Amino acid sequence: MTVAITERRVEANGVDFALREAGDGPLALCLHGFPDNAHGYDAMLGALAGAGFHAVAPFMRGYWPTSIPVEGGYATADLTDDVLALIDALGDGPAIVIGHDWGALAAMGAAMEHPDRVHRLVLIAANHPAANLGHDAQYLKGIWHVFFFQMAGASEVFIRNEFQFAIDWMRDSSPNWALPDAYAETVKRTLRHRGVAEAVIAYYRDSVRCADDPREKRLSLSPITVPTLALHGTADRPRRLDCFEAMDPHFTGGLTKHVLKGTGHFMHLEAPEAVNSLVVDYLTRG
Repeated sequence: MTVAITERRVEANGVDFALREAGDGPLALCLHGFPDNAHGYDAMLGALAGAGFHAVAPFMRGYWPTSIPVEGGYATADLTDDVLALIDALGDGPAIVIGHDWGALAAMGAAMEHPDRVHRLVLIAANHPAANLGHDAQYLKGIWHVFFFQMAGASEVFIRNEFQFAIDWMRDSSPNWALPDAYAETVKRTLRHRGVAEAVIAYYRDSVRCADDPREKRLSLSPITVPTLALHGTADRPRRLDCFEAMDPHFTGGLTKHVLKGTGHFMHLEAPEAVNSLVVDYLTRG
């Protein structure tokens, strides 16, 4: 059965969010990461809607067609506040919150600070930040872009050749996946709008600039008390799977983990049927 995906806009936390959504029922909020956008959840929106959920995927702050905040603000705390405001604006809380990459950090932040507003948590190709191998040489190879984006002129490199940097990064992070040209175009279409490249890079700059902020530290170290499903692939960047395997102590409300062999960082796009089946099964049983 084909489920129709519709689009609308919602004001939350001072940001004009563009949303893709499908279905009716309990809210399942799906948050994308770098350099993806809400289209990355199209298959999951259909699966969730078919299972009786109101599935919503916003374009994250700064990612067109969502607005770029006038005063900036791309730290984890800002993203956390967006999630909580979206739950309120959509009026269906407490919510299931699903996150990939930066979206996973936002989802975990909401679960850490307001577990009463997050019914269940789903993490895709992500781990609790307290389990990161921050000074391991192999791990650092996988996050080299974080340091590159601190450099002057990074945005000029990022936009060169129609955002080939972003496309190459996606391919490198999911080496067994043939990124379709049509999907790459959806990524470029979002990124090529005025100010978006700078906003995307600001996520990484604010992660460094705000690292010593007390709230940011809490969002890196606090345990998660919400029941959580976490999915990871074996072909993601170096040592990411080691972090994933070591993060259990940071989930005190129950943690269910699945590893999908051969998938990389964009596992929900590489193996949508397998990922969606695991997500729907977890959210509907019990």
